[in-house]
Amino acid sequence: MNRNSPLKAARFRLYSAPSKIGGHGIFTEDFIQKGSQIYTLTGDKGSLDYMNSLIDAGKITVDDGLQIDSDTYISLEPFGKSFNHCCEPNAAVVSESDLIAARDILPGEEVTYDYSATVGIEKTWWKMNCNCLAASCRKIASSVGTIPKHRLMYYYENNLLLDYIVVQLNLPKLKKNG
Repeated sequence: MNRNSPLKAARFRLYSAPSKIGGHGIFTEDFIQKGSQIYTLTGDKGSLDYMNSLIDAGKITVDDGLQIDSDTYISLEPFGKSFNHCCEPNAAVVSESDLIAARDILPGEEVTYDYSATVGIEKTWWKMNCNCLAASCRKIASSVGTIPKHRLMYYYENNLLLDYIVVQLNLPKLKKNG
């Protein structure tokens, strides 16, 4: 399979530490301004069949793939796997695999994104228990269709959705800010 572009260095000082959400998460030592690119998620690119072959071989788990368009996934590298899900995230995956700040992020804060915002509407079989501790926690992360409409529209209006998700939801493409 094709290798994604070489791992880009984080634009901010990020580190792994124990997370209240669960396991380890990625935290920032720096203030990150809303709209800033935080990190580029990388790894092996491939189809769903390729990801399934990696799962069958025990090389990744079902939760290790990031869907970046309707039929392409990235098997995330170890650091990228450590970004936790949150139902009220402070970051979002856009432009295929760039993690950007959805709001200002303070030093010491865990950087999170909504996994459901990257999972195609047809992938209703994928589910993950959520323990994000957010006031609006959905308790389950699944496909983009499970995101409450007000939250989904917030993502859309702020250009915080992948292009293929916007197409699947039949929403008009917005001009990118900046």
